[in-house]
Amino acid sequence: QNGFGAEQDLAALLPGVSILAGLCFISCFQDGPARVRHTGHGRLSLAPLTPGDPQAAAIAAVFAGCGVETETLPAAEAARLRKLVWNIPYNGLSVLADCLTDTLASAPPLLAAVQVIMEEVIEAAAACGVEIPRSFADEMKETIRNMPGSSPSMRLDWLNHRPLETEAIYGRVIAYAAAHGYDMKYARLLQAQLEYQESLYAG
Repeated sequence: QNGFGAEQDLAALLPGVSILAGLCFISCFQDGPARVRHTGHGRLSLAPLTPGDPQAAAIAAVFAGCGVETETLPAAEAARLRKLVWNIPYNGLSVLADCLTDTLASAPPLLAAVQVIMEEVIEAAAACGVEIPRSFADEMKETIRNMPGSSPSMRLDWLNHRPLETEAIYGRVIAYAAAHGYDMKYARLLQAQLEYQESLYAG
């Protein structure tokens, strides 16, 4: 459930219900039936679809009381766009370059690609009225640099011939940015390449 727009989908199905975005910044993967391996981090971000909804703080307090590092952000849209600064480059490039995150954090050509794509997401967010400081991209890259190499969820799906989240992670935010007058050309290129990769095993 990465990507953009899931909360809006739920709101259409559940009118009048309090809806929160729950975003996990964690490195983990399923390595067998009923078995999840946790390899790093574990922060949870909660953000309401309707700004000002008090449920976010109340639920964050429950998670924090259980020992989970938890923060609240003011709005789901902004929280989703912040996470896409990570998801758009690392998910797509890990598939197209067939590599782990540590390679994306260290190989100069790939690191340069990560930087350009992150900047595009930040610019797209600004066009949509969400300000994300450019230092946020540097923080994300530094976090990955200090983590063990891992496969993002999209690479795991690709390796196991499962459907890729191309529409959720790329298509929806590309369309949202376009509606605000911004063309995410690098994200569009990634989406096209990923859809081709998926077609090689889906057909």
